[in-house]
Amino acid sequence: MKDILLDLQTLINKATLDYKNRTWLRYDIYCTQFNKLLSLASHYREINISPIEIASSQSLHNRQGSYEAYDMLAERVKLKEVVDKATSLLEKLNTFSPSVPMTAIDTISDVELVCNNFCSVVRELRRRSDHGTVLDIDTDGDILYLLKALLRLYFDAVYEDTNQSYDLNKCRSLLIPREKIALIVKKTHRSSTDKELLNDFLQAINSYSQTSDYTTLFYFIYDPELRISQPIYLENQLILLNNSPLTVKIFIRPLS
Repeated sequence: MKDILLDLQTLINKATLDYKNRTWLRYDIYCTQFNKLLSLASHYREINISPIEIASSQSLHNRQGSYEAYDMLAERVKLKEVVDKATSLLEKLNTFSPSVPMTAIDTISDVELVCNNFCSVVRELRRRSDHGTVLDIDTDGDILYLLKALLRLYFDAVYEDTNQSYDLNKCRSLLIPREKIALIVKKTHRSSTDKELLNDFLQAINSYSQTSDYTTLFYFIYDPELRISQPIYLENQLILLNNSPLTVKIFIRPLS
């Protein structure tokens, strides 16, 4: 049950952020995720929430004229439906199982908040108007430094993993041991490929799934030059590759 609650809260956070930022392209993915969670939740108790109908968007891109505006509105409405129904389902499950602690959900949400707003923080640090020193984020180490500082707003203990078994030159990682979270940090470069990112991801999963010390793995890819052509697609491909017991969260930022 706790896993369903965590996944529902994650879905709500991401869908709400996309709705706020007017990013409608992922609504079909969210619909699929919601329907899957709804099916799993029904095993615990009878829930009077209907699945979301997933309309195919394959042909929408080939239409012209007024259809384009209508389809955009339809996607916006569908995304709002995901947020509303997922929120309703979460509230019902919490009513059915009040003993399930919400601290784990809050913990995941805090890390997601940092990942989602990382690029906004970087932009603000570069906009100093008093001619002071500007903080540039150019390397994996710079990302690690800033992420660690931001995470310390929510967690007392955040450490860099200096004992990771895979190649340190490929990516770095932060550990939040009390909450059993590992956060992998990667910055794209001129020669970055999807295959390289996939391999790094699989190595990280293999490493952190060997121990019971960690239950959640974040993979944060900072792509300031937008070298990844299809970040949403890659996020979902990475999630599908996870066959470990770890809960995996992928963030490629910025998306555009």
